[in-house]
Amino acid sequence: MTVIADQDIGANAAGKGILPLQTYDEVYSMRVNRRVRKQRWFIGLFVLLQSSCVLADVKPNSSPDHGEKPIELGSSASPAEHAAILATCFDYIDGQLEGDPERVARALHPDLAKRAAIGETNYERFALRRMSKEELVGLSKQGVLKTPKKDWSRSCKVLDVMHSAASVRLETPWFVDYFHMGQFGDKWLIVDALWYSKPAQNAARAAATEK
Repeated sequence: MTVIADQDIGANAAGKGILPLQTYDEVYSMRVNRRVRKQRWFIGLFVLLQSSCVLADVKPNSSPDHGEKPIELGSSASPAEHAAILATCFDYIDGQLEGDPERVARALHPDLAKRAAIGETNYERFALRRMSKEELVGLSKQGVLKTPKKDWSRSCKVLDVMHSAASVRLETPWFVDYFHMGQFGDKWLIVDALWYSKPAQNAARAAATEK
């Protein structure tokens, strides 16, 4: 702020209808402060309105559902596609439980990559157990997982679908599989699978097989 030392200058200027320099500075400061406050008020109102719009669009999440249900929110699959995805999952597992290698084969992409994470070994730091389509079909032919139908326990759940890609979870008493499926024409095939073996259940099964 400009300080006027000579009071007579201010008095003479006021008498002529001219504001002294000190008064000009004060008026200018008041106008700037008023403009800043107005800008802040408009910015605050804008932010408040934007927040209200965002909150209006938010939808509460549904509670988790571990059973089978039609189509997840955000899925692009039709009911028919959803059913086809589940059918592929059940061909995969039921074919193994039946000991039907052809049923298993029709669920798999020719270039299937089936993997399980097994951790560090003498040869790999991030070791994977690997299985191809041919190996899995061969195990099914041997009846490795063949089980009386009365003892079947399995579930398939579609996690997400977007156009020609789907994510699916399979669970049995012995393992959990996470599938990535692709749509090829009217068929959904398992392109890759990451599985986890349940140690206790598998040990019990192995013991029962040896008896």
